[in-house]
Amino acid sequence: AVAWWEQEMLLRAERQAWKDRFLIEHSLVNRTRQITGSPSRQSVTWLHRHRGFAGGVVDRLVEAVMSAQEAAGWALAGLGPLQVRCIESVRYSSADDEGHEDGDEGWHQDEYSVLTAVLTLALSHDLQGGETEVDRGGHPRRAEGMQPGDLLIFRSWDAHRS
Repeated sequence: AVAWWEQEMLLRAERQAWKDRFLIEHSLVNRTRQITGSPSRQSVTWLHRHRGFAGGVVDRLVEAVMSAQEAAGWALAGLGPLQVRCIESVRYSSADDEGHEDGDEGWHQDEYSVLTAVLTLALSHDLQGGETEVDRGGHPRRAEGMQPGDLLIFRSWDAHRS
């Protein structure tokens, strides 16, 4: 689990990204997009340029992801050395403009990636939603009971939805 102060460091990196003129000019900050087949939206902020504001937390998460994939026996070493391709902060909104609720974010795979790590962050202790389902071949499994600071890791080609 990621400690509360580490979560705060990641949110600090997000706030710094929101101020970055380059990211703003290239629509890489708070970029809101509609989820295919759903009224839900997500707001994405790319954090690559601001990982230093997280005080080493990203590096610790990368180590945890690598250890977890080795422990899972996924045998990814044949793909060569794995690198961080993308660091995103994603905020989900599950209500459409008329206020209808819909928790289905749509099944998808993360293209051009090998591993996906989902870290649950919450600004308050009353976290609602945020469930992730992963389908590794016809049997979707829901990651239940995720709390702020929990890290879920899966192969990026496994279909998933949040």
